[in-house]
Amino acid sequence: MRLTRTPLVSSQIMGRVLGRRWHMPRVTVRRSPMKAALVDDEDVIRQFMTAVLELHGFDVQAFVDPTECLPRWRGPDGGVSERGWTDIVVTDIRMPRMSGIDFAEELVSSGFDPARVAVMSGSWTDEDTERVGALGCARFAKPICIQHFSEWLTRAEIAMSRQRESSPA
Repeated sequence: MRLTRTPLVSSQIMGRVLGRRWHMPRVTVRRSPMKAALVDDEDVIRQFMTAVLELHGFDVQAFVDPTECLPRWRGPDGGVSERGWTDIVVTDIRMPRMSGIDFAEELVSSGFDPARVAVMSGSWTDEDTERVGALGCARFAKPICIQHFSEWLTRAEIAMSRQRESSPA
């Protein structure tokens, strides 16, 4: 018996998530993949966003809950390391143990660049919008617009490149 590898997310699932025919914009795969932390408690969204990030050349670590992710951020001083194990963070808002906004606030207050954090939700409140806006993180409504998300990924990559160029060697 021959085993074949199947893709994580089929185009039918992506179409259901997007509510229309799915089309992935052309992407450039980087030589050394950047790393993404993805936090969402819904399996189908986690699979879909993992596929999108992988198509953009990211190595993805997916989590169901922010409390699973936070311990990996801690450096010796207890803060978040800029050159830690991930380059960007994509998180949902509504999750059982900790909200994505609380998670983003903790990351940003510990020194993680808010330009490299995206918060997404299918039900934004005025308070959510204000909190995310005050942080300076990207905000996306579900179903997510792949073109806008791709543009944010490009901006985040540029921000990372500038930070690396300006930091001492």
